[in-house]
Amino acid sequence: MAEASSFISTDYRKTIALDAGVRGGYQSDFDRYFYSIRVAPRFRFGDHFFAVIESIVTDTRNDFGFVPDTLENSIFFGRRNTFSVENIINAQFVFTPTSSLTLALRHSYTDVDYLSFYFLENSGELTPFDLGGVNDLNFNTFNIDLKYSWWFAPASELVLLYRNVIANAGKTVGESYFQNLDRTLQSPMQNNISIRLTYFLDYNSTRNRLKRG
Repeated sequence: MAEASSFISTDYRKTIALDAGVRGGYQSDFDRYFYSIRVAPRFRFGDHFFAVIESIVTDTRNDFGFVPDTLENSIFFGRRNTFSVENIINAQFVFTPTSSLTLALRHSYTDVDYLSFYFLENSGELTPFDLGGVNDLNFNTFNIDLKYSWWFAPASELVLLYRNVIANAGKTVGESYFQNLDRTLQSPMQNNISIRLTYFLDYNSTRNRLKRG
C-alpha cells in the first residue's frame, strides 16, 4: 500500500499549542484506500493545570476482513467500509510537588458496513457468497480513569483510582457521533475503585535504627 502523511506541531511552551496531522493511503488490490485526520490542542495554565484534547477520524473504503459470527466450521471474509471516531481527554492538576489529580477520558466508535462476502476455500481462494441477513457492526467504548497520587515519602506513593468502563455493540451503522455517545452512556457500566500503597523501605537504614534502638 502506498501511503503519505503530513504533521504539524506548534510550540509547547505556549499556553495553547496544537498537534495536527493527516494520513492517507491507496492499494490497487480491490481499490482499497483510507484517510485519517488527527487534531490535538494542548492547554497549559501555569505549573498546575495541563490538558490535551485529541480527536482522530479514520475512514477506510473497500477494506477486507474476517466476518465474525457466521456459519459454523466455515470462514468468511467481507469487503467493507469502516469509519471510526476516537476522542480522548487527558488532563492533570498538580496540587503540590508531591500530589496530583489526573483524568483520562476516552470514547470511540466504529462502524463496519459490509458490501459483499466471500467464502474461504481450502485452496485459499475467495469465492463470492451471499450470507444474507444484517452483518454490519457498530461498536462503542467509553472509559474514564480518575487518579489521585500522593508521594508521601521518597519512592513511596498512595494512589486512589476510580475507573468507569462501558461497551456497546449493535448492527446499526450510519448514526451521528452524538447518537453513538448517547446510546453508549445509556448502556450498563462497570465502576471500580481501587487503592494502592507503595512504600519504600531501606534495609540498611532500618537495620541501623534497630541497632541504635
